[in-house]
Amino acid sequence: MMKTLARGVRVLVAAVVLAPAAACVASPAPEATPWHEPSWFAEQAREREEARAAMQGCMDGLGWTLTMNEYGGTSTPFSDDATRERFSADAQRCRAENGLDREFALTASEASALYDRQLETRECLRQEGVDLPDPPTRETFVENAPRFAAGDETATWWEPYADLYDLEERDLVDAATSTAAQGACPQYWVR
Repeated sequence: MMKTLARGVRVLVAAVVLAPAAACVASPAPEATPWHEPSWFAEQAREREEARAAMQGCMDGLGWTLTMNEYGGTSTPFSDDATRERFSADAQRCRAENGLDREFALTASEASALYDRQLETRECLRQEGVDLPDPPTRETFVENAPRFAAGDETATWWEPYADLYDLEERDLVDAATSTAAQGACPQYWVR
């Protein structure tokens, strides 16, 4: 009986002494979750094309033979101010007719949702090999974005594309990498 008790005490002492050491054993690193393109990438591409097609149809109907983008603009240069002014007036008319002339304003809730989209775009750019700086906190973004949208010049705006352009301008990302990343990762379209 004494032998069994002594053995039990030794096992208990060993367990107490070795338990902290066992806790120090490195556990396997968690596996990285594979990145998947968010569904809004495809939804946004469809919406942008619908907006572009609506603008194109409207401007074609007004006699323009220019390729339009989803913002109601074109990359075609104008030869004179009168043509540019007529184009601007017609494009504004077409944006209004197609519901694309929305004022840019954000509530805190919309800013929070936008922050999530910006983070998803940022992760896509990172997956494409672009080493971006850390984003602002959600709280900072949600505080500043509505103020910035309302025209407050003291508020800051953040988006991963601005970081990408900054890195490219400072020659920290080459043009080919930037172009490939931009092709793979849509900039969130706030309309």
